[in-house]
Amino acid sequence: MPDVKKIFEEALNKKYKFKKGDKDVFLTRTALGIDQLLNQFAKGDRYARRDLIEMASEFGVDLLAGHKGKIEEALLPTHLAILDDYVSRQPRASRVIEPKVIASPELRDGIVTPRPKTTRPVNRLRSPEK
Repeated sequence: MPDVKKIFEEALNKKYKFKKGDKDVFLTRTALGIDQLLNQFAKGDRYARRDLIEMASEFGVDLLAGHKGKIEEALLPTHLAILDDYVSRQPRASRVIEPKVIASPELRDGIVTPRPKTTRPVNRLRSPEK
């Protein structure tokens, strides 16, 4: 019985020639597959994003590429001052609008009374008159 792992690795590492611009380039199937996965990720494919994040985690690749500090800095509570300043510049309402109370037959002395049930039949399809 052939060694399946060896056959699989050989198939993944087989090199193919293709044109990239004006040059002929040789890449393995693995490299081509990863390149295709990255292209799908760049187009917004959610499955490619999931697979890419999983692969990066498995291989210990930092997807933030050095931007981790900037992201953490942007999320610090010290930026609360920026939000406070924004809120303070928003126009305030000059007057308070009171909600209107609409009198209804169901509301008497602050008590809601249920409406009586109707005795009308439910709308039914009429048969065409002859």
